[in-house]
Parts: sequence; structure tokens; C-alpha cells
Amino acid sequence: MLHSHVLKTGLSADIYVQNSLLNFYSSCIDMITCEQLFEEMPVKEVIAWTTMIMGYKNCGRPDEALIAFERMQFAGVRPNRVTMVNALTACASHGALEMGVWIHDYIKRSGWELDVILGTCLVDMYGKCGRVDAGANVFSTMMERNVYTWNSLIRGLALAKSGEEALRWFFRMEHEGVKPDAVTLIGVLCACSHAGLVEMGQRIFSWVVSGRYGFYPGVKHYGCMVDLLGRAGFLNAAVGFIERMPFKPNMVIWGSLLRGCRAHGDLRLSELAVKKLVELEPANVAHYVLLSNLYAETGRWRDAEEVRRLMKEWGLRKDAGWSFTEGMDLKECVG
Repeated sequence: MLHSHVLKTGLSADIYVQNSLLNFYSSCIDMITCEQLFEEMPVKEVIAWTTMIMGYKNCGRPDEALIAFERMQFAGVRPNRVTMVNALTACASHGALEMGVWIHDYIKRSGWELDVILGTCLVDMYGKCGRVDAGANVFSTMMERNVYTWNSLIRGLALAKSGEEALRWFFRMEHEGVKPDAVTLIGVLCACSHAGLVEMGQRIFSWVVSGRYGFYPGVKHYGCMVDLLGRAGFLNAAVGFIERMPFKPNMVIWGSLLRGCRAHGDLRLSELAVKKLVELEPANVAHYVLLSNLYAETGRWRDAEEVRRLMKEWGLRKDAGWSFTEGMDLKECVG
């Protein structure tokens, strides 16, 4: 209604009104209308370009956000800090390390002060793009850091499977008086999982349960513990842990158990995990294929045939070229 009123009153030529309309539609994730308005603008300044980059990023299209950022460069429009924050976030989501490095170089060439927001985005980008060493260097040069900065560094180390290094930074974080939050502990537990630090992971989880950090564990923390026990081969302990959870196990929980069972060749518990996945997503053909394959591996041909009969009866078809690694989206605890 307001947009219609703008058109009727002839205010659509006002640059501030144009930018406000762009912001409105991008905030509502209506990028089609946003694109139409943007192309109609006779003059596109930094705010308009930044709004487009932010809109693409927020609606899960980081590749298009980076294309818009490149178009902005070709148009000769200089980015501001908000532009760079959104472009770096898009780089992190898309794994665009080269673009992220270019942005970092631009920041240094321009003599910009690395404030907590821009610095945190750089640390996060480097961590998600696999250059956690560069992220740590940025972290060390920052004059001000907050919990999000620490989380970005610890998460990057966890993703890089540098578990012991992640723990060192975590304990340094506590020593410097920065209070960890729920995201911090997910990163730390995931780091323990990748590094096989079972006892340390259990100890840290017990601290969370005791309320040491001012909150209690959520389903993601429990998922990290199942992943930790499963990776280390403590599969019965992982099942017992799931049974004692105060939450109903979700896809990630059973998926983490299945990953551990497959890695350690436990077909009995693999069957349990897959059956639970089927209960949670009865229309997902991938689970039935896994169950049928498990039965085939153990020579239970009649059971395997029964699963395939059910698939046919319910109209579920296996996609060509489907495999265990392609068909299952078993998210990492940090992810």
C-alpha cells in the first residue's frame, strides 16, 4: 500500500524513498521485486548496492550476493563497512576464499580500523574457508573482541579438526573473563569429537549440565556428545546417552549414531539408527535404501526384499547414482 502511495504521489524518484523500498522488499525476502526496483534506479549508490548484497545473503543466495558485490566494483562504487560485513558473510557461506582475501587486502589498503564487527567477520570467513591460521592472525591483531569473535575462532579450529588447539583457546577465553555461550560449547564439544578427546568432552558437558555457564545443554549439545561417543567407538554408551536425553532425538542425533556405527562396522546398532530415521522421515527414500542395504550385508534377504516391497507399494523410488554419502545429510555439530 505504501509503495502504491509512493507511485501515486510521485515520490518514487526520491533516492531515500528508493533505498527504503529496496530495504523493505529485501527484508521481506522478495528479491524479485527488489531486483526490479534496483534496475529501475537511475543512480545506484553504495546503500542500494549494499541492500542488494544483504538481501541475497539473507535469503540464502551467497553466490548472487558476491556477483552483486563484483558488479558494484565494476560500477565504480566504493564499498563501506556494512557492504564489507555482508560480502564477507557471503564469502563464508559460499567458501569464496579468494574474494574474502581481496576484501581483507582492501580493508588494509584503505587503512580502516578493524573494529569488532569487521574483525569477527574476517575470523569467521577464514575459519569457514579452511584458513584458520589466517583467522587466528586477524584475531590476535584485534583490539576489541566479543563472544562472537571467540566463537568464530573456536568453530574454525573445530572444523579444521584442531581439537586441542580449540580447547586451548577456549580455556584462554575463560581466563580472559569472556563468558562462553551455548554456541561456544557446541564448537568446543565438536572439537573434542574430531580430536577423539572423550574424557575432556564428557567433563566439559558435565560442566554445562551443572549450570556452570549459566545455561543448560540443548539438543545440539547432546548431538555433539552422541557424535563424540560414536566416533570413538563407544556405541552402546552412545545409545544409552540417547535414551537418557531430556529431548526427543531428532534426525541429527540418530544420524550421528549411524555414522559412528557404520565407521565401526556395528550392523545391529546401524539397523536401530536407520529404523529411527525411517520413523522420523517415513517418506525419505534414502533411509529405506540404507535399511535394505544393511539387511543385504547381513544376509537377511527376506527383510531386504520386504523393505523394497514397501518402497514400491508407497511409490518411493531410488534416485540413480544414490549412495550413502550423497543421500544422507548428516550435519556436523558445528554446522
